[in-house]
Amino acid sequence: MRWLVIEPRVSGHHAVYLERIVEGALENGIEVILGTSARESTADFCERLTTIHAGKPLSVILEPMPAACGAYGSLGASIRREIGYLRYFRRVYERAVAKDSIDRVFIPYLDYCYNAMGILGSPFKGTRVEGICMGPTFHFRDVGVVAPRKKADPLKRRVFLRFLGLSSVGRVFCLDPTFSPYFRSRGLPHASKLLFFPDPAEFVGEHTRESARAALGIPANAKVLLLYGSLDVRKGVEALLDRLRDPSSDATTHVLLVGRQTAAVAELLQRARAGGPWISEKLHEVKGFVTPQQEQMVFAAADTAWLKYEGFYQMSGVLVKAVKAHLDLELPDTGLLGWYKKALARGEAPDFSENDWSHVKALLFETTSR
Repeated sequence: MRWLVIEPRVSGHHAVYLERIVEGALENGIEVILGTSARESTADFCERLTTIHAGKPLSVILEPMPAACGAYGSLGASIRREIGYLRYFRRVYERAVAKDSIDRVFIPYLDYCYNAMGILGSPFKGTRVEGICMGPTFHFRDVGVVAPRKKADPLKRRVFLRFLGLSSVGRVFCLDPTFSPYFRSRGLPHASKLLFFPDPAEFVGEHTRESARAALGIPANAKVLLLYGSLDVRKGVEALLDRLRDPSSDATTHVLLVGRQTAAVAELLQRARAGGPWISEKLHEVKGFVTPQQEQMVFAAADTAWLKYEGFYQMSGVLVKAVKAHLDLELPDTGLLGWYKKALARGEAPDFSENDWSHVKALLFETTSR
C-alpha cells in the first residue's frame, strides 16, 4: 500500500495528529508520501520526522501554498480558500502519482475543502480518499446541541451529502459524537462511511497530585481549577478570575492557566494581579507550549477542568483529557460541551476510557487492504 498524506500546516494539534498518523501507517507496512507546504518551519518538521523514521518508506513533497489558502473574513474569502486548497491538493497529488501510483489519499483535516469537493469533485481522480472531519455544525439543532441556527445550514448539509456520496470517498472520521448517529437515525445516504473518531488523549509522566503541586508551587490543600490549551478570552478567562475575586468562593480555590496566551489574556492577567497580592498567590501559570510530561503534571495537579468556553461549539480534546484524568468538569450549556454536560447528567455520555493513540491508530488502519 502506498498512501499520500496531505497536511499543509504542521503547527499545534495538526502536527501532533500528523506525526501519529504517519507513525501508524508505517507501523502497518504502508509506504507514506507526505505532502505539505514549502515553508522553512515545515521543512524543519519534515526533516525531524524523516530522521525519526529513518530507513522506513517515508518521503516528502514540499509544495508552496497559494495565497488563496490564507483568505478569511467573509463568505467569498471562504470560497476562495477552499478552492485554493482544492488546487493545492491536486498539485500535490499530481506530483506524487508522477513517481508511482497512489493507493489512498488520507487528509487529517478534511475541513480544508470538503465543501469544495462536494461541489467540484475530488482532486484525486478515482483514488480513494479518507480523512478526519472536525467541524460540521449544520446538524446541531437537530440533535439537541444549543448553537446558533445559520441560514446556510441546509445548503451545507446538501453539500456535505454530495461530498460523502462521491464514489472515491471512503471512511470519514468525525470528532463529533453526534454526527454519525445523526446520519444513521435519519437514514441518510452513505451514513456507513461516517465513523466516530474519539479524540485521542494519553498522559506521559508519573507525577502524583502531591508532587505535581509541589513542582508548581500550589498548596497541597488547594482546590485547583485548570484552564488548559490555547488561551484566549473566549475560553472564559474573565469568569474564571471572577471566581477568585468572589468573596463567597471557597478560600482554598486556586487557578492554574496552562498554554499559549493571547495578548488580550496576558493583559487581563496583569490587571488581575494588580488587584492585590492575594490574586498572585492563587493564580498559577505555565506559559507557552508544554511537553507531554508537563501536560501530565498539570492535569495531575488539578481538581476541576474549566471548560466554560464562550461562543465555542465544537468538541474539545481538553474535555477528553480531563475525563481521562478523572477531573470534575465546569461545562457550558451550549455547543457540544453543553450536549456532553446533559448526556453526563442522564448517564449517557460517551465513554472516553479507550481514547489513546494506540486505540485510534487501530481504528484508522484496521482496514488498510480495502
